[in-house]
Amino acid sequence: MKKVVKKTDVVLVKRMKNLGAIGDVVSVRVGYAKNYLLPQGIALRATEENREYFNEKKSYFEEMNEKSKAEAEVVGAKLKDFELVMIRMASENGSLYGSVTRRDVADELHNAGFDINSNQVELNNNLKELGYFDVDVHVHPDVVVRIFANIARTKDDALKQSKAYLKQQQDKAREEKELAEKKAAEAASKQAQKNAAKEKDAASSDNNAVS
Repeated sequence: MKKVVKKTDVVLVKRMKNLGAIGDVVSVRVGYAKNYLLPQGIALRATEENREYFNEKKSYFEEMNEKSKAEAEVVGAKLKDFELVMIRMASENGSLYGSVTRRDVADELHNAGFDINSNQVELNNNLKELGYFDVDVHVHPDVVVRIFANIARTKDDALKQSKAYLKQQQDKAREEKELAEKKAAEAASKQAQKNAAKEKDAASSDNNAVS
């Protein structure tokens, strides 16, 4: 028998990625509303009374959203490209004994001084092996920054992974620059050839005219 998922309607008082804009009435799982949206002040239960309240306070909610966005941009600037070193036990082939979850990332960020909860961490699948991973953090629905999860057995291994990633990025940037310069040179050469051909045709036309 198919399990029935209980849902409830809420009015968003903050914009939520993949959910809706301020003022939207959306249907969500009861647990999601009860455990996150309502206590975090992101939504109100979609009762008639609350809808009227929202309409009266709409400009206030919009102003508060802009304020929180500005604050998030400050946090985002500090958090961007932040490296999170996570020491974990792993097998010889690099598989973790366990996994790194969104909550693990959020807890480590909290320990580093950032007020981020697990719902703000974008991680489609748990990380199950050693390595250097990109992770997106939604500081605000309009402010998303990339951080790095450096998962290693020891701090020395983490440092090696960090240096290897940096070198990889430098090599990639150098290759992209060389490719761009090569394309620019080829384009300039083709343009020079076209200009030379036009000048030759023009000179030939002038000579024919004189003849």
